[in-house]
Amino acid sequence: MSIIAHHLAKKGLGTLVESIHERKPVTDPHIMMMAIGDIFHDRSPLQATQFEADIKIADQLQDLYLEGGGGGNHFESYDLPWAFAAHKTKIDCWDKRQKKGYLFTMGDELPPTTADAKTVKAAIGVNTQADTSASEYLQQAQERYEVFHLVIEEGHYARGKVERVTGAWRELLGKKVIPVSNYKYISEIITSIIEVNEGANPDEVINQWPNGDANNAVRHALYANTQQAAA
Repeated sequence: MSIIAHHLAKKGLGTLVESIHERKPVTDPHIMMMAIGDIFHDRSPLQATQFEADIKIADQLQDLYLEGGGGGNHFESYDLPWAFAAHKTKIDCWDKRQKKGYLFTMGDELPPTTADAKTVKAAIGVNTQADTSASEYLQQAQERYEVFHLVIEEGHYARGKVERVTGAWRELLGKKVIPVSNYKYISEIITSIIEVNEGANPDEVINQWPNGDANNAVRHALYANTQQAAA
């Protein structure tokens, strides 16, 4: 997913920041970005910016190092941001109002099935039980965050395996697995997901985007779970 990752880091995520600050699907948004790799093979499996309340985070995005390594284990370490969010972040929305924040991961591979506490500690300084599983890190993050995962259908691994990848993620996250048919519209998709989760009408959210391709990408993301259930 190297080409897609570079697009997201250098352009797409900056557009996402602008979209969230302009549209404010939640009040007073503070945003952190993370770059995920493979904890078993990469030298930099997790990088995180600070939480920022304005567009300054776009400058930090330029400093993310996209390693482009990984191994042949069919997953990236999506559990690292779950562990990081659960053990290394404080968010006012939860601490002051008991309202969950939002945590999005995205990628084209399967979810992790194993976790190694020593390796996690070395990567991000989190002390957990030796037998803590990837799904347990997810459950810990879900205590304070609405956790979503975006399946990048155009990614190298997902092409030809979309049903397998999406199905594995749905076992973990159910309807919070979001299919992305066009990665160029990640910002519109994530902003729309937050708006709908906050109570907006899905059709109104879709129609607010003036670009036809963006409409299609957002519609696919919001309604694929409904179509899956109907099938």
